[in-house]
Amino acid sequence: MLSVFNKNITNLRFKITSPETILSWSYGEIRNANTYDDNGKPIVDGLFCPKIFGPGKKNECLCSTSNLNNEMICQTCGVYLGSDRMKTRSRFGHINLSTPVIHTLFSKPTPNILSGLLNMDVETVQDIIDCKLHVITWSDLDDYRNGQVISTEAYRNMWEQKNQCIVASGGRAIMELLSRVQLTRIKTSLIKELKHTKSEDRLDKIRNKLEMIEDFISNNFKLEWLVIRLLPVLPAELRPVMVLDDDTVATSDLNVLYKHIITANNNKLIKTNKIRFNNVGELDGYIKALTLLQKTVDDLIDNSSDIDNPNDYNTTALKSLAGMLKGKRGRFRHNILGKRVDYSGRSVIVPEPSLSINECSIPRSMAVELFKPFIHYKLMLESELTTKSTIKHILENDVRSTYKILDEIVSYCPVLLNRAPTLHKLSMRAFWVKLTNEKVIRLHPLVCSGFNADFDGDQMAVHVPLSFNARLEATTLLMADNNVMHPAHGDPCILPSQDMIFGLYYMSLTSPEHKDICLSSYNEVHKLLFLRRINLHTKIKFRTVINGEKTEILSTPGRLLISELIPSECNFLYEWNYPDLSKQLTSDIIELVNNKCGPQQMTTFCERLMRLGLKYATQSGMSLSESDLSNLSYKRILLKDIRSIITRSWSKIDNEQKIPMPLSIWPKVLDVVNNNINLEVKGYSSKQTSIQMIVNSGARGTLSQIQQLIGSRGYIVGFEGKPCRLPILNAYNEGLSLIQYFCCTYSSRRGLIDTTLNTANSGYLTRKLVESTREWIISEDDCNTETGLQIKPIINLEFIKNRLIGRFLAKPILKNNKITVKKNELITKDNICNILMNYNNDLWIRSPLTCQARFGICKLCYGIELSSGNVVQQGDSVGVIAAQSISEPGTQLTLRTFHGLTNVDDKTHEKFMENCLMSPFSGIIKIKNISCVISESNGTIVVNSNCILSIMEDNIEIWSYKLPRGTHLLVQNNKHVGSEEILCFNCIRPTSLLSLANGWLFFRNLVYHLNIKKEPTNIIEKVVTNVKPNVVTDKLSLIGLNVGRIKRLYYVFVGNRNKFIIRPNELINLFDSILEFTIKDEDEIDITLTEDSERLSKLFDNHVAENNTSIINPIDGLLKHGINGNGNRSFVIDPINNNKRPIVYTNLDVKLLVEDNKVMKRGQIILHGDHDLSNYAEIYGFNNFFNYFISIVQEIYGNQGINVNSKHIEMVLRQMTNVVSISDPGNSPLVVGCCYRWQNVSLINNHINKLKRKMASGIRQIVGITDTCLNHGSILSAISFQGAIKIIIKAIISGNDYKITKIKDKIMLGKIPLVGTGFASKRRSIGNEKINGSDPVHGKI
Repeated sequence: MLSVFNKNITNLRFKITSPETILSWSYGEIRNANTYDDNGKPIVDGLFCPKIFGPGKKNECLCSTSNLNNEMICQTCGVYLGSDRMKTRSRFGHINLSTPVIHTLFSKPTPNILSGLLNMDVETVQDIIDCKLHVITWSDLDDYRNGQVISTEAYRNMWEQKNQCIVASGGRAIMELLSRVQLTRIKTSLIKELKHTKSEDRLDKIRNKLEMIEDFISNNFKLEWLVIRLLPVLPAELRPVMVLDDDTVATSDLNVLYKHIITANNNKLIKTNKIRFNNVGELDGYIKALTLLQKTVDDLIDNSSDIDNPNDYNTTALKSLAGMLKGKRGRFRHNILGKRVDYSGRSVIVPEPSLSINECSIPRSMAVELFKPFIHYKLMLESELTTKSTIKHILENDVRSTYKILDEIVSYCPVLLNRAPTLHKLSMRAFWVKLTNEKVIRLHPLVCSGFNADFDGDQMAVHVPLSFNARLEATTLLMADNNVMHPAHGDPCILPSQDMIFGLYYMSLTSPEHKDICLSSYNEVHKLLFLRRINLHTKIKFRTVINGEKTEILSTPGRLLISELIPSECNFLYEWNYPDLSKQLTSDIIELVNNKCGPQQMTTFCERLMRLGLKYATQSGMSLSESDLSNLSYKRILLKDIRSIITRSWSKIDNEQKIPMPLSIWPKVLDVVNNNINLEVKGYSSKQTSIQMIVNSGARGTLSQIQQLIGSRGYIVGFEGKPCRLPILNAYNEGLSLIQYFCCTYSSRRGLIDTTLNTANSGYLTRKLVESTREWIISEDDCNTETGLQIKPIINLEFIKNRLIGRFLAKPILKNNKITVKKNELITKDNICNILMNYNNDLWIRSPLTCQARFGICKLCYGIELSSGNVVQQGDSVGVIAAQSISEPGTQLTLRTFHGLTNVDDKTHEKFMENCLMSPFSGIIKIKNISCVISESNGTIVVNSNCILSIMEDNIEIWSYKLPRGTHLLVQNNKHVGSEEILCFNCIRPTSLLSLANGWLFFRNLVYHLNIKKEPTNIIEKVVTNVKPNVVTDKLSLIGLNVGRIKRLYYVFVGNRNKFIIRPNELINLFDSILEFTIKDEDEIDITLTEDSERLSKLFDNHVAENNTSIINPIDGLLKHGINGNGNRSFVIDPINNNKRPIVYTNLDVKLLVEDNKVMKRGQIILHGDHDLSNYAEIYGFNNFFNYFISIVQEIYGNQGINVNSKHIEMVLRQMTNVVSISDPGNSPLVVGCCYRWQNVSLINNHINKLKRKMASGIRQIVGITDTCLNHGSILSAISFQGAIKIIIKAIISGNDYKITKIKDKIMLGKIPLVGTGFASKRRSIGNEKINGSDPVHGKI
């Protein structure tokens, strides 16, 4: 077996073994079902016969004393004792079956091979195999003919009458039928039938059958090989038997299955002998013996589909040969891909802030075992020892010398730390070792974020790289300080958190204490703090030099200690009037240091912040007790008043009337209770309570959680996922009543159950993403493509960061016909402003989606590697990184639990931020053409529609925005603003309805099911849509404003596009938005009710539920409603162009909200729902489809607060759209109807275009990642992914040669994969291999 890994295997071919080949492998026939006798000796001709399978581990023969000759053969028993263990692993045996048996792999999978060859139903073929039907092979009777299929009853009648005919059953019957099959005649008839068939379904079946027949003919496949006559028996080493300590025998399942086959085979021989002596009564027993033999062979090969005979409760099925290949514990995933690792350890992790970020502490007792090869090697060199026993004796008796050698070894040998689950590259990093006398692994706290680890009992595995190259890669590539940026989005992943943040926040607090002293150095600050002349929060003066000028500022000693850590290049001093150092501000300062000084200094800065924060978090003496969670006295009074009002209203109701439930009042009560919980700082920040400091610092907790603790629990989700009608008014510190506790248990338990169930789906999504994108690596510098991805930039920091920064331009940026930014120039933070100001609605970037590299992706189409900030290098596995970046945060989506409205503050905050306009640049404000009014709060409200807000820099307009009517300005003319400052709010859309007066809102003329419908957006709102107001009157008034003094203003609606939110008796101020019209045919992204992880999985698989599929108008035409012959709704799009055919949609169970005889443009949404990706790309084009897909995925992650760079999504999307079906070959040698890789088609078209000939055209298909995994081009990869028997059968019949070029294939065969350092070392040979070996014309999919 080891010789296999020493060979340069380039191809694989799967074949079915002939009986002659099985005999050539076999060393003897197995006749006895037993294994060992009472003395522990193997039985002759048994499953462990030493004559057949070798002497085994003990190397003993069957005799008590061996009598060996010169050839190492025992002259008494004939057992050969000269073979080594590796040779015994290739010694096969065989079982000579008494009757042929059908190979189960050719009878059970769909499509059924035997059914297709015999032209019979699957049920009929299976009944013949199960001996329920039989075949006449010879007959002299007129009523029966050769090849006729008869029942068991007819067979019994024929036997009793002793008719002159021969009947075959089971495998012999199938063998007889196969002997009459003529493949060439079947092929001819199928070709004729193919020409005259018009049904698409029938054509597909004919093509598949014709392909199978052609494969049988071309590979000289003998149909009799589908029937098993000689069954090979695996070598004994591959199915061992062991005696455990308690004298119980543990054996492989294969031994039990082989034993069943031998027993059934011998039983069938006995039954056959009885039948031959005309024992008619034994016929049924004979048939049962045939059936049992067939079943035992089926169980050995594949017993996964044995539905008729399920296992008993708590009884596991015996693992068959196919079962040993499939699944997580199968040979591929568990043994070949999941190899065991020597020299590894495992222990619990605890924090150690004194370590460097590149260091970890390991117990000495563990290190002695881990580094044993190095210790032995060192002792052999120094002491010139050669025997293992001597070295072991020295290690056990001279501990000091052992530890001395160990200290020397750990100075040049790093270790790898890994925490399961290994979701991305940050889950395995290298560290230098510090030895301790403890029994735990000590870890630097800042690296926990990448490992997703905490210190509540988590464990980590330690691995030792043994070879020099492995240690070199670990030192240069895997060290923790080389992996401080997250590969998914490029942000630092070593940010301080929790106690560190709290300590820094505590240092930055301010107090009313003031000292009239002026310090001029940080040493003076430390000295005065040590002498306790001042405290951390005292207001003092500090004099320093900034940019060569002496500057005096007001600050506190705590803030000055933080300023001391910030590098001088940043020119940052933490002054008195700056906000407290929360988690967000800490991240901003770290980002500033990274931009100014680079990742290395940023890492050092983060380490210093960590130690400083932990030190002062300890000195703060902060504690949290029940007294901090004070009860709200006003809450009890409020609830008492509300309940008394409700009780009085009920007392006025008659007994016959139904008691109303005042559901609308409880949301207001909750708002009042929660609004009185205020964690904002008033006055000096040092006066905060403990819970205020914890929440405001960002160390732990949110306002929503505090509201549940001391306010009220709020709404919860009840049964069937519906929100409860009444909230839980008690807070957790008050305790819950029995019924309240019962209601909460369902919601909480449901969240835990959903998390458990969805974790498996998330893991499967990870496997599919990695499997589909694994082969994408950086292969060359520039593919010289002329195309790219066109995008429409949005002035949004997240959009710019995730979609523009770090990419290369595909086309130059022109201004006044002059190039301002060149083609293939990198988009950075320095030139992004110039690009956005001059791109002129034509911004094209290089993208993996349009890369035309010969294989893989080129550097320019990929861009910057986010984890390093540099241009990606050749050999980098960008496909795996993309899959990890998408799937790793996907586990976050599975943690979605239902806690009612606990996130109401976050939603409110998001809405508020969406209605704010933030300055993208710093500069001077210029306001033109403004007409405004002053509100009661002295705010400026824009009342005209042509007001323009601009930002000037050096008297040059760098940005402008047209303000809509009703905007509240927060800035003044000629004032300076910084980047990301809020300029105005209430930026209302042009379709909004504004109020020109103050008053109270009311509604009228609302009739359910006529002009109003409910939509469950959330608990406190009802969305109302005026469906058909023209039914009531041409001019309908639905909304009004009560302005006081018995005066009411009404708004009259005309049309049917009114959508607004009912909030009765809401106070409306001047220029507030009352409602907002819906935009006709707007392609809004529907938020489904499914989990985000499920939605993401369906998106990558291009799977859309039939009952939620959208309909997009494919042509310009007139929409007409109608009813088909079955009485179902249907509609027709009558095209404007007479040369096109009408499009008919039938069997629709929904009523369209689009009017009859309405002119529809191409691309308008007829029925909203989830878009079918193929349909979307066909109508809108692939460029729009790419942008749509990226925005959908980023929206799903954005809802969870997760950033994923668009290039990772593009990598997966590239694999999904990498198949082209040729419709017109042009002047190329491509074949119509065949599928090719888009990469190959693009290369061919480039060459044809240079020759000015007609290029090939086709349809770029969208294939889900699950189908991509099964059709990846690697047979080993496809089998190991799902263990699909269907794939193996297809490979056997086709007889194709499968090239071993993929990364996964190399790993399975023990070769270095062509990725990373393996790619760099073999770059020249890889290039020649890809150029010569990849034929785009014959590279069909």
